[in-house]
Amino acid sequence: MKRYKPAEGPRELTPKHRLIIEYMVFGVDNPHVLRDLTRESRTIDPETGVTISTPVPVQPGVPLTLEEVATVLHLKRRYIRQLLALPIMSNALAVEVQRLRSGEHARSIHTLIGVRDDPGLGKAADRKVRLSAAQAILGEGDGRGAKVSVTVNTQHVTPGYVLDLRPADVIEREEQAKLIDARPERQASDD
Repeated sequence: MKRYKPAEGPRELTPKHRLIIEYMVFGVDNPHVLRDLTRESRTIDPETGVTISTPVPVQPGVPLTLEEVATVLHLKRRYIRQLLALPIMSNALAVEVQRLRSGEHARSIHTLIGVRDDPGLGKAADRKVRLSAAQAILGEGDGRGAKVSVTVNTQHVTPGYVLDLRPADVIEREEQAKLIDARPERQASDD
């Protein structure tokens, strides 16, 4: 009798599924598992300016990429990608990422304290950074500390638009020429 897999994925995670998530979020602690796994390290030769790529062994505790997890667990990349698209796996991954974030909270507070206590050069920018760190520690202001906003305005281009990349002065001269040509000619008087 043939077994069919449910479309929504497995009902619960297997130990191998849990390893996929653990390796992607926290890395591998056992150096024996990582013995043949290397990453490409790029450095620039200061004399020639040429980029040099060298294989470097992956260290224990460093999160792995999807490809590295597939190599370590002897699974196909496509299979892991399909698993990660399933709700049960994406939810479990989100929970582990939240655990990582929660575990780093205290260390982040200590970093903010260090920034707050560092006088820097005493310039206005240094004082601003110290004040922002103090407000973040106290939970004042926006309550999140530093925030970066990026706004991208895109316009929807539909077929039929023509983009004129000529300099503005050339376009203006042509527009002026069209206005002159468009004037109605004076009719000759009946003399």
